[in-house]
Amino acid sequence: MRTDRALYTVVATLLLAGSAGAREPLCPCPPPSPPPPAWKGSLGAGLSLTGGNSETRSYNLDFALTYDPKTKGVFKADGLYLRTASDGEATVDRNGLGIRYEHSLGSGRAFGFGEVRYLRDVFKDVDYLITPAIGGGYRFVDRDELKFSVDGGLGLAFERLTGFDATTSGTVNAGEGLSWKIGKNASFIQAARSLWKMKDFGDAYYHLDVGILASVTSRFDMKLSFVDDYKTRPPVDKKKNDTAVLATIVLKF
Repeated sequence: MRTDRALYTVVATLLLAGSAGAREPLCPCPPPSPPPPAWKGSLGAGLSLTGGNSETRSYNLDFALTYDPKTKGVFKADGLYLRTASDGEATVDRNGLGIRYEHSLGSGRAFGFGEVRYLRDVFKDVDYLITPAIGGGYRFVDRDELKFSVDGGLGLAFERLTGFDATTSGTVNAGEGLSWKIGKNASFIQAARSLWKMKDFGDAYYHLDVGILASVTSRFDMKLSFVDDYKTRPPVDKKKNDTAVLATIVLKF
């Protein structure tokens, strides 16, 4: 009888030890992935030189900055400077800057925003155009590989054209943005903005930016983009739209 009890005790001990061992991981579990950084940004630069019968120099600088703490608010800033000179004489001299704050509403698809944009375009005789605006939008698709959103709002336009007095007008604003990851290392990006003046809806500004972004290394991208800025009421003897094709090396940080 004592032998049977001893045998039962040994078997039970072995079973318990085996069960405990089964619960132990065979190898240490990998540490959890760190949270994505709240700040993300990029800085791009492009340069083009031609020689021969004429000499042309074209360069562009741009940046983008995003602060997303993974709550309901996102801060964004962007800027572009573009200059082209032919035979030592400038033919394009344009720069713009934008600051925007978005706050998600409800489920996160809808959002409200406030922004301020600045534009200076020497060859459209725009000394400055400052356009603060508030409004709302909706993210129709919000996935890592595909994002699409539209927005609209109301604001003001403070503008001064070369040789004219400064003007102020209420505005109606609209915009949309698309980002589509078309491959492992390539993305299609597109953004458009429109602004109509309330004093004269025929006086409007349109901006379009379309491009392909390809990863070269973990820190560098190559960007090829087409930019079009269109003003429906330019000064006399000025063309309505200015276009540019830009090849840019982008540093991500």
